[in-house]
Amino acid sequence: MGDGANVMRGRVFLSGGTALVLVLAACGGGEAPVEVQTCPVSSPVPVTEDVAPGLGENPVWIITTPVLEEWEPASKTGIVVYGDFQEVEITGNQLNGEGAAAFANFDDSVRLPNKVTRLVLKQGESEVTPGNRQAGPEYHYYVGYFLYPSPGCWEFTAKVGAQTAQIVQYVGSPGTTP
Repeated sequence: MGDGANVMRGRVFLSGGTALVLVLAACGGGEAPVEVQTCPVSSPVPVTEDVAPGLGENPVWIITTPVLEEWEPASKTGIVVYGDFQEVEITGNQLNGEGAAAFANFDDSVRLPNKVTRLVLKQGESEVTPGNRQAGPEYHYYVGYFLYPSPGCWEFTAKVGAQTAQIVQYVGSPGTTP
């Protein structure tokens, strides 16, 4: 790959956070080619012994499944961050549409309307201690809601210092698959 491209977990991501999405063309008896997009969902990976597998890679993971079978406007989601950091910034956009994901309740607020489209998490602020686990100094846990305006293929960009991770998740509606 030339300058500005990174390969992460078998998927190609171009600089600027744009994911390369596979495009397949089908031709039939005189008809124009039909464009079909697939959703290159991220593979779940182990995070810690006592936390469910997550999407992402060191130092930040989203604790969720790569495919949500049914679309709901809000999905309770955990985020795990490893190590010392000043802040983590997470944004989300729809790869097969024009939607932007929003985030709510990561700041200990009670009401869902307290939402933002750029989530910033700071070490030591709004952390939770799930189960019997202790937050910090190695792992930091956050819980809140990811808000999806519509079903589809969603890409999240997580920035921790100079590191950037791309996480792709499919949020479906009944009867659809990525």
